[in-house]
Amino acid sequence: MLFAGALVLQYPFGWLSDRMDRRKLIFGAAVVGAAACLLGWGYGTDRRALMAAAFLAGGVTTPLYALFLAYTNDFLTTEEMPAASGGLVFTFGLGAIAGPLITGWAMQGFGPFAFWLVLAVTFGAVALYALYRMAQRAVTPVAETDSYLGVLPMSSPVAVEAAGAWAAEQAEAEREAEGETVPG
Repeated sequence: MLFAGALVLQYPFGWLSDRMDRRKLIFGAAVVGAAACLLGWGYGTDRRALMAAAFLAGGVTTPLYALFLAYTNDFLTTEEMPAASGGLVFTFGLGAIAGPLITGWAMQGFGPFAFWLVLAVTFGAVALYALYRMAQRAVTPVAETDSYLGVLPMSSPVAVEAAGAWAAEQAEAEREAEGETVPG
């Protein structure tokens, strides 16, 4: 169900990302993820509740990575994007190492449903960080942001760079088609 949620919800998040403040979407996704995890923790013995929790938690986890990438790239030049993407891939890697260790430790000490609590705390931290970012910078008008690219966190830095280059080329072609001057 985690992967089914990721598959089904990737497109709606991408669509919303192109139409609203990404920080609000990140905040909303993190809150939904935390609520889903609390549902999984509290009602983990009910199969339907557990499946719904897994679907929602997985459904917001994968799009969050792409939202972070899109939000970061909103403030960078095309030349700065690959380095930022590499930093995000590195951060994802650290989480991929530390997450299972922390979750395993919590499950060993508090039981199997501690899995949901660790995820809920992680989503809560993401939500708080999104609120912090909203207080630090004014809203970027949607017209000034680039389109969301559904890049998975498991993508190689080469794939991320290629996706960014493709998006930059598409944006340049759109500007040229609209008659805008493209700096060369």
